[in-house]
Amino acid sequence: MNKTIKELINNKQNNYIIKLLKIASDKIILPLRGNLKKDQINTKSRIDDFVTQADKMVEEFLSFELKKVLSDSVVIGEEECSENPNLLKSLSKECLIWTCDPIDGTYNYINMSPNFCTMVALCFKENPIACWLYFPTSGVAIISSISNGLYIIKDENIMEIKKKYSNFSHVNITGSINLDSFFHNLYIKPFLSNFKHASAVRCAGFEAIALSCGITNFIFHKKLTPWDHSPLCVLAKSTKNIVGLTPNCDEFKINSKGKLLVADSKKNWDYLLNQLK
Repeated sequence: MNKTIKELINNKQNNYIIKLLKIASDKIILPLRGNLKKDQINTKSRIDDFVTQADKMVEEFLSFELKKVLSDSVVIGEEECSENPNLLKSLSKECLIWTCDPIDGTYNYINMSPNFCTMVALCFKENPIACWLYFPTSGVAIISSISNGLYIIKDENIMEIKKKYSNFSHVNITGSINLDSFFHNLYIKPFLSNFKHASAVRCAGFEAIALSCGITNFIFHKKLTPWDHSPLCVLAKSTKNIVGLTPNCDEFKINSKGKLLVADSKKNWDYLLNQLK
């Protein structure tokens, strides 16, 4: 099966990548949630940085399927790169690269929090161009591309999220999908007087959706990974936010290192940069 990038992005109602994420959710993620044995949960770089058997199984399934979708594409998965850190360096800069975070928010997943998802992004010449997310506990799917915008899909309903010009005031989410329950347990922390961000989310995808929907105002991450920040970059840019590496607002690429700041305008990006030093 070989599809075009345009088809994978434009087909919202019956999207092939979302189908793959749902299969992974139904067959692996949800059945193992709360049922993992102790020897199926391990830690990586920190004692709270978890990897589970579910992560590994989902990544193996998606890597196999994604390579068939686009000719000559390769997959960069979180768990494979954890075992082989030099994998990124060996890739051609000209190839199509899928990034895969099998369970974004593994800490939440094993602690029975609903704030976790599966994220896939597509990158060309090291630049993220599109992403697909699925939140198993809510059944919410996301399709986003830098050129075509951000779409939230639940059941048979599709809602487009556009740029919010709200002067950093809370934006009520309206449309054919009620997202109140999706965001109800999001902890929002004020920063200075006019800025707010999501705190202790432990799920980059959820944090990026909150920003794109106007629930929060900025994102500041001090550690970058291809599988977390490729989709985050797409989601933020698709709703016309400014995404850049500090201190010069350089473009994020899949092999970028450093710190990433996202804000709604360059003026606010510069202001936050000075406040967050």
